[in-house]
Amino acid sequence: MKKYVLLFLGFEPSKGGMDDWNTWFAGIGDKVVDGGNPFGEGVEVSGGNAVKLGMAQTDVSGYAIINAASLDEATEIAKACPSTGGVRVYEASSM
Repeated sequence: MKKYVLLFLGFEPSKGGMDDWNTWFAGIGDKVVDGGNPFGEGVEVSGGNAVKLGMAQTDVSGYAIINAASLDEATEIAKACPSTGGVRVYEASSM
């Protein structure tokens, strides 16, 4: 199994709220490595400058780490996620 980082987009709550998230996490069960946390305010630091990040539908609003056999499997898991703005899926490479 490989580890995948899911980055959730959008700061609007889903229609079912936390119930939707709890149901989704329960459905993927032992694939969850780290259920993550929602994000609050943040800044992006680049070239010595810091720019405050927004809280819009296209901004990263939280994360989770899962185990999956492939990027395709991780993608299928992400498709069922209640995130209102979408999910970015990245393989976490071994060092």
